[in-house]
Amino acid sequence: MNIQTPIVGSTGSTLWSASATPKTLMDPDSVGVELGVKFRTDSDGSICGIRFYKGGSRNSGTHLGRLWKSDGTLLAQATFSAESAAGWQQVGFAQPVEVTAGVVYVASYYAPNGGYSADNGYFTSAGVDRAPLHALKTGVSGGNGVYPVSYTHLRAHETIALI
Repeated sequence: MNIQTPIVGSTGSTLWSASATPKTLMDPDSVGVELGVKFRTDSDGSICGIRFYKGGSRNSGTHLGRLWKSDGTLLAQATFSAESAAGWQQVGFAQPVEVTAGVVYVASYYAPNGGYSADNGYFTSAGVDRAPLHALKTGVSGGNGVYPVSYTHLRAHETIALI
């Protein structure tokens, strides 16, 4: 899943550019799954919402965007609406969520029918650094490309971003 970078403070920062596209547009997985990416910021700020990359019609159903503390505490949730057939999908939270510099958070989205976009193994050799945002390399704070424990494709670059 492509979790887009959050917008921190008034900078409008993001982890991935609007032109970024994942290598796998629609994974053949057809089961509902929550996909996430761990990140931290260099400065205090706020997260206004989440984006994910939709590769096509297999990624269907009602999508939920969520922001979590790394301990699993849910900070915000929103339902995506008026999605396009493909490309970046965006949702705003009802209220911006304050984030603290140096703290690890998880941005995720729920793909109820699978078909999500990903770059398998993306975080195994490097993270993403677009100051003030940083998606963590696997091992910095556990794994990245976060999935439920039973899921086997760990460390994929999920196409999720924060706004």
